[in-house]
Amino acid sequence: SPLPEEAVYYDPETLTAYELGLKLDLDNGLRTFINVFHYDYQDLQLSNVSEICGGSCQVTSNAGKAEVDGIELESRYYITAYDKLNVALTWLNAEYTDYQLNDTVNLKGEKLNRSPEYTAIVSYQHIFELGNGADIEFDISSRWSDEYSILSTSSVSQFVQPSFHKTDVALTYRAPERDWYVQAYVKNIEDELTISNASFGPAFPGLVDGTLTFSDPRTAGVRFGLEF
Repeated sequence: SPLPEEAVYYDPETLTAYELGLKLDLDNGLRTFINVFHYDYQDLQLSNVSEICGGSCQVTSNAGKAEVDGIELESRYYITAYDKLNVALTWLNAEYTDYQLNDTVNLKGEKLNRSPEYTAIVSYQHIFELGNGADIEFDISSRWSDEYSILSTSSVSQFVQPSFHKTDVALTYRAPERDWYVQAYVKNIEDELTISNASFGPAFPGLVDGTLTFSDPRTAGVRFGLEF
């Protein structure tokens, strides 16, 4: 049978953005960026698992209106010609201003999906120069995220992903002519299990059907690339 129209069609999303930025360069190697922004969304597009198709399916729908206010602060400190430290902090206030989910529920004032109030990133890079003109680059980056909510439209409920932090590390060898490189990396060293999407709803009387989408676990690998 054909799918219902609301499972296939949705309206365009409109975003009106206001941003004010400032960049400071100091003689001691410190560079700072400050960005203040306000976003107005109309017909915000959201993807979620729904039972509208007669079974579980991914559906994109419109969420009415939403507003996002935020401040981003990033500082890059060039310690030496071979050492760089980067720190970034973000504050976010993101909420629905009008989202009529059904005849009785309006999510006005509720937090947007996957919008933590605070996030922080700290990264460090060091370059080892080799005698043949090649170099080895060491990178480590750690990200901390405040808790955030995940909306399940099928069960008219919001789930909370607790705060977490994840760390990535990479070691890259670049050839003297910079025409190729090889890199070994590990992502999510802590092996943090986080949820990026959730949907729950009644399947049959007395039973609950649901799906969860998880982010990648600890991942290790090797890359090889050519640059030209």
